[in-house]
Amino acid sequence: MKSKSDPSRQIAASDVTVKDIGDVIAQDTTRQRTEIKDINDKYSLNLIDTENLGKNEHLDIIQLDSFEYEKSFQSASVKGRLKEHLNYWQEIDTNTFVLDIIKNGYSIPFITTPPVMFNENNKSAYNNAEFVSEAISDLLKNNCIVQVKSRPHVVNPLTVSVQSSGKKRLILDLRLVNEHVWKSKIKFEDWRVALQYFDRNNYTFKFDLRSGYHHLDIEQSCHTYLEAGFVINTEKSVWKPCQELIWLGIIWNSKTHTIHIPDKRVLDLTLSIDHVVNSLPSISARNLARITGRIVSMSPVLGNVTRLMTRNIYRLIESRVSWDYTFKLSDQDVINELLFWKVHVSKLNVKCLSDYKIPSVVMYSDASSFACGAYSCQLDDKIFHKMWSEDERKRSSTWREMYAIKSCLETFQYQLVGKVVKWFTDCLNCIHIIQTGSSKPDLHQLAMTIFSICFMLGRWTEFHKEKDKSLKGLLFKLPEIVLKSKAQNTVKKYNYAFRSWCKWCKNYDSVNSMPATDYHVSLYLIYLMQNECSSSKIEEVIYSIAWAHNIAGYNNPCASELVKKNVAEGAKRQLSRPCSKKEPITPEILTQLVNRFGSTENLLDKRIVTMCLIGYAGFLRFSEIVNIRACDIQFQSTHMSIFIEKSKTDKYRQGSCVIIAKSNNNIHVQLLV
Repeated sequence: MKSKSDPSRQIAASDVTVKDIGDVIAQDTTRQRTEIKDINDKYSLNLIDTENLGKNEHLDIIQLDSFEYEKSFQSASVKGRLKEHLNYWQEIDTNTFVLDIIKNGYSIPFITTPPVMFNENNKSAYNNAEFVSEAISDLLKNNCIVQVKSRPHVVNPLTVSVQSSGKKRLILDLRLVNEHVWKSKIKFEDWRVALQYFDRNNYTFKFDLRSGYHHLDIEQSCHTYLEAGFVINTEKSVWKPCQELIWLGIIWNSKTHTIHIPDKRVLDLTLSIDHVVNSLPSISARNLARITGRIVSMSPVLGNVTRLMTRNIYRLIESRVSWDYTFKLSDQDVINELLFWKVHVSKLNVKCLSDYKIPSVVMYSDASSFACGAYSCQLDDKIFHKMWSEDERKRSSTWREMYAIKSCLETFQYQLVGKVVKWFTDCLNCIHIIQTGSSKPDLHQLAMTIFSICFMLGRWTEFHKEKDKSLKGLLFKLPEIVLKSKAQNTVKKYNYAFRSWCKWCKNYDSVNSMPATDYHVSLYLIYLMQNECSSSKIEEVIYSIAWAHNIAGYNNPCASELVKKNVAEGAKRQLSRPCSKKEPITPEILTQLVNRFGSTENLLDKRIVTMCLIGYAGFLRFSEIVNIRACDIQFQSTHMSIFIEKSKTDKYRQGSCVIIAKSNNNIHVQLLV
């Protein structure tokens, strides 16, 4: 088998065939290669004995699975090295299958005999004709291939892979031949397996195998690794144990117990995105696929967000006519995904391997055909529930489950800031879609909304940037402390008012709830005025929007002259009403209450009368009275004291003691208490 020649381009690929079957060491070729781009680090030249093709039930194969060509290095022959070290493989009790391959070569398990084929070289081979000729000359020189005079049974195309660094690799494309070969499933150990053994403060080293290059001198103590017959790529090997190592395109740091993408790969991605964005609206399918490939390759560090935030890009790529087809991009969703990665790839570029946190909030949600609900013990036993509308009932069960999660997150989002949340749902498909997105627009939109809520707002994205574990522990306490800057009832009131503002904003595509503009806030206030809200409600909305923006680190839109001095003042003038003062409680009214209910045996009546007397004598609010416990009251000969644990005027929760003096009045509070 060989590749087609092209004399005009001086490509020597036409002279490739087999010299001695069994003389060259083979490796397993049953791996399915669906596309050339799937071949990452090792490239193969599979050469079949054309004399035996179609005559025998099985065919012998030669696979140079590690050939790569670089102009700056001279290659060295590796022909027969494994066979020369056959004794070593026998001494370590290698299984008979491997020993037979080393000794006799690998026999391809053909299902059917490939037909006669003559395939054109791929475009990349023509574009790199000089490199192809030089690479094939090297193969001939090292006895890896031989020149033939007649055309083989099958002529396979040559391909050249060019990396971003400029390194070129020659590939013999055997996809058509592999269609006639029996394929066995095989699983290679990857970064997922490595994570199971990568512990904090480990020391690591790596070695790389290379065929066809000079063997560089290495330290004497490392020669034992060469006994197997492999050629070591010392240029890429790191023999001295270290605590930070680049392996599989990932930086493994055992000191911090983290993994992250090298800066060069991140820079290459951002430059590629810049190139595409600057050329909008024209963009080729090939360039778009190159960007998505780089993003997805970072998934070991970035996680499932690489799939979620590339759904729209993939959808556009799949609509291509050819790889060189040029799109006139107008899809804003695709542009938003590109801009997302340009801005956030550096912020997300770290994965803490031992940074497991016990969930601080556990949520449970469920949805039926008529309603949905969610519950958490850690949120003061609060319950979220919603009845479905007629249109919502017609939706799929997956949509209803996801909508329940989305609505609950929107309701409690400001109480969940900075917390680790564990969510329980009975819909497995729902979990998968939230993590990776969906091809169905309505489900994908819900997944994107959930992701946006969880990605946090404003300055809270600093959580993702902080790498120091001790500082992260302090960061997760920050939201709780910030929320305590206001009284609990005030936070509840602001939260309710701000959620109403967010709900109104969702009705308009051009309106953002945060960061908001003073123009849109003013329109919302006018909307409330038209619905006959009170002036106090207007003030509450202004304070709540200002509160949320200040917490998130955004500019306060309510501080502008338009909102503060014009719309707000205009609302007060228009909505103000005369104040109707209530009649005060007098001692005479209290005396009547005591005379009527003080001597009754009904404890409920006595409790009400006592509350009225204490509130009147101590100038207490109702919220202060209802929280008084028996242990808070003490009687003295001249007075009674009541400890008020918290009060509206007690800003820092220090507590206060209220003294009610004894008098000659006939109303005896002590007897009632």
